[in-house]
Amino acid sequence: MRFRYQIGLLFAILLFSFSINAQSTQRHAGETSDRAETLGSAVTVTAVSQNAEVGDVISVVYTATNLTGLNALGFEGRMQFDPSILQFNSCSTIGTIFSHDGPICNLDPTPDVLFTGVFGSIPASGSGPIMIVNFTVIGSVGDVSPLNFQYFFFNEGNPSSVLVNGTVTVVDGPTAAHVSVEGQVLTAGGSVIRNATVIVIDDENRSFTARTNTFGFFRIGNLDAGRSYIISAVARGHSFPAQTVTLNQQATTFNLIAGQ
Repeated sequence: MRFRYQIGLLFAILLFSFSINAQSTQRHAGETSDRAETLGSAVTVTAVSQNAEVGDVISVVYTATNLTGLNALGFEGRMQFDPSILQFNSCSTIGTIFSHDGPICNLDPTPDVLFTGVFGSIPASGSGPIMIVNFTVIGSVGDVSPLNFQYFFFNEGNPSSVLVNGTVTVVDGPTAAHVSVEGQVLTAGGSVIRNATVIVIDDENRSFTARTNTFGFFRIGNLDAGRSYIISAVARGHSFPAQTVTLNQQATTFNLIAGQ
């Protein structure tokens, strides 16, 4: 009788242990599946290429695809460039989808590597510029500086990111084959917006940028005639849908209006 009791007790213990292990395995599998699903939402981060002339002060733009719902509170990364061609000046998140947080930018650990970071508490939403880095072009015509990410991640690596490197190519001054676009950046009510960043991207994914002055005016030159360009702007508290325009005239006037 006692032997049967011991056998029954041992069987009950083994059955309980099997049940607990099975539940733990199912829970772990569910957590792994949830994490894999989240990490599968990779965000493409691009250092946008552009041409510039010697002496130009340029804005290198980092862009990201849609971050909505991914709880991206911040990011950090290092980008390698050629300091004999580009001289680092400053960086900004004004007008970007991380405009609610101030950036950290410094040359680290060497003069050819730029560390950038944003550490906030409000999740970013939407797609577009996430960082604007300002350089002065000090190289010679024909020089090409890489814009190569050594690493980059959002939060602690979730969401994951796909990195697209860029370049800055030093070109000669404008010729008769080059045109310009100019205009104003305005609110929906017609008020001027100063210190807005206007971004023009050509069909080879090269970017050209300018900031508006006190009266909201901007001008971007050295654009190839006959090409189609995507034009948009970034400014704190305003959104500007991207628009496409083909530039054929020597000077094209194009106003950017918030919300239109």
